[in-house]
Amino acid sequence: MLGRCLFRRKGDVNVPLVIWKSHQFQQWYKSLLDNGNILHDINVIQTNFVSNKKYLFGFTIEPKIWLEKENRFKAKDRIHFRTDISSILAYYPQSDGSFDMVFVEEFRPSVRNKLGRVLELPGGSSFSDISFENNAIQELFEETGVKINDLKRIKFISSRQMVATQMSYINHLFCVELQFDEFQFLKQQEKNNIANGENQHEKTF
Repeated sequence: MLGRCLFRRKGDVNVPLVIWKSHQFQQWYKSLLDNGNILHDINVIQTNFVSNKKYLFGFTIEPKIWLEKENRFKAKDRIHFRTDISSILAYYPQSDGSFDMVFVEEFRPSVRNKLGRVLELPGGSSFSDISFENNAIQELFEETGVKINDLKRIKFISSRQMVATQMSYINHLFCVELQFDEFQFLKQQEKNNIANGENQHEKTF
């Protein structure tokens, strides 16, 4: 029993408490139960902590799940969890009705393209308790240098699971229309190949 009247049974008891209590796991587990499925067993492959090992950023599990509607077990698949992220589409409208959109380039060890970098929207996750909207603003500033001070400019688009065949996290997508001076600032950044990023481990162009 965990806390007040919180019982675990069957495969639940094999889930380490630090993972069991995480938002990522509970959202996945709720979906499992809502569809009538049962966690029969679980093997924890790895955990990833940050901030002096006080914050569980991500983990990988190999669950054995009873699929009630299919009357069978599903096992051996690995699921990678991480904190949910925010992304933001920053755009500038042109006089001809077209739009210029902001993407950032960043090296990722998994990259396999001719560019040698990932081309993506500004975005990421936060280790502090802030809203996804504020996190999107923070990520835009960290990765491009553009600071949005008026929350009314930020519009929510949608939330959806990313790489659902292997990963269990949600991307919350927002957008913002850039002002002329912000757009010109970004053009100058691009021209001079200026790098942004929170630290030496993260450089975006």
